[in-house]
Amino acid sequence: MQIFRRKFYRKTIESNRFVFAFFVVSVAFLVSCSTDFQVNAPYKEENAVYGLLELHDNQQVIKIGKVFQNGNGVSASQAAKQMDSLYQSDSLYVTLTDVNTQTQTVLHKFYNTQKNAGYFASPGQYLYGTPAGFVLNPSGNYQLSILDTKTKVLSQASTVVVNDIIPSRPYKGSQVSVSNLTGLYSVSFGVGNNATTYDVNIYIYVKEYHKKDSSLSKIDTLVYNILSAYPVAGASAIVQDFRNNDFYAFVGGSLKVDPTIYRKMDSLDFVITGAATDFANYIQVNTPSQGVVQKQPTYTNISNGVGIFSSRLITHVKAPLTGASYSELNTSTYTQGLNFVP
Repeated sequence: MQIFRRKFYRKTIESNRFVFAFFVVSVAFLVSCSTDFQVNAPYKEENAVYGLLELHDNQQVIKIGKVFQNGNGVSASQAAKQMDSLYQSDSLYVTLTDVNTQTQTVLHKFYNTQKNAGYFASPGQYLYGTPAGFVLNPSGNYQLSILDTKTKVLSQASTVVVNDIIPSRPYKGSQVSVSNLTGLYSVSFGVGNNATTYDVNIYIYVKEYHKKDSSLSKIDTLVYNILSAYPVAGASAIVQDFRNNDFYAFVGGSLKVDPTIYRKMDSLDFVITGAATDFANYIQVNTPSQGVVQKQPTYTNISNGVGIFSSRLITHVKAPLTGASYSELNTSTYTQGLNFVP
């Protein structure tokens, strides 16, 4: 599981392992020799919701669509390209309430044009965001309420807020030593309140330059997974080792030998992501099945709707390799032909 904004709307737009699409109710037909009948049930208004509260974000953003039913002669794929199939035409009354303090904040609808092209209508999408100056309460228990003032349909969900971790290795300003190929490197951090599971990935940014003129060719982003959906289970700290040799094997297996270029590696970016219970459950249920039976249940914590409203926290700890570890890129059997330079 990849639990994957410093701005939330980027998360709703960009691909990650945690990408959400509106739930679509499509038309199906059962065909037999003697009886033809339509199986569409009467339409029921429901909201399709995707929202993750993140401490320290400048704005909390919720994506709210509607479950739609394509009409006669219109396929689900055709309907999905129409904005009025995906969103309520009128603004909904959306509030975020800190249950502990009974402080209510009204979210405002805005149009965002940074949605990538895909199955659903693009490039625009409607989102609901907190006003300027809103600050998330780190100990808050928040309730999301979505009211259609015309039909009186009300959708609700609640979540606690995932809090900060305390990184101990690596930490800001430290270096990563993996030059001893037979050794281990330990990633460790103190867990934050309200997180149920953690993911840890190392993002490795490798810049490639043309030897002939030193111009930048491209930047490769390698993602080395350390932990996936690791349960907190009451622990106050998490420690996970990886073999130094495996680090070089991963880098070597991810890049191609090219004598016309040279490479540089920026600081390693340790990305630690904590997920609240509902989000962890949502990701687990929606992870592709590895078995013969592919049908999976639908998980939602939205009353009178579908989707997820929960919390997560992403922490970045950037640290460069030590000089000896960087030099190993040119001597390791896995990476010696990749032309890394200081």
